[in-house]
Amino acid sequence: MITVIGMWEPDWMDTDRSEIRLWKQTIQAFNVDIWKMAPASHTRFSVPEQFNSIDEAIINTPGKKTFFVSPRTHQGVELKDYVHPENAIYVIGSAVETLMRFVTEDDDVVSVNTPTQAALFGAAFLSIPLYDRLIKQ
Repeated sequence: MITVIGMWEPDWMDTDRSEIRLWKQTIQAFNVDIWKMAPASHTRFSVPEQFNSIDEAIINTPGKKTFFVSPRTHQGVELKDYVHPENAIYVIGSAVETLMRFVTEDDDVVSVNTPTQAALFGAAFLSIPLYDRLIKQ
């Protein structure tokens, strides 16, 4: 079971038309079971389930979570060494928000290296840990 909690990019692009397509393509390609996003868009979608705030989305998803970060901003287990849980809850921030303030001692923090340690948009970033999970299974 794979759950993804993500954030819409603030003031990045048209959430209702463009950004949702980027997220949805990856969600479908990797058979994600549950998809949650915040903050809620003014448009109602059948998926993802939307929350008014990322806090609300995280709180309403019980279980151990895996937060993915850039090593430029935070350290964690390197993705290449990470053992993905069978029932995963992946939390993906935006290009400007890492969500580290929500990490508890029970959660995992995983660093994802890129050649330039660039901050990636969540929709672009999501495929990296999902592909890593796939090839390690």
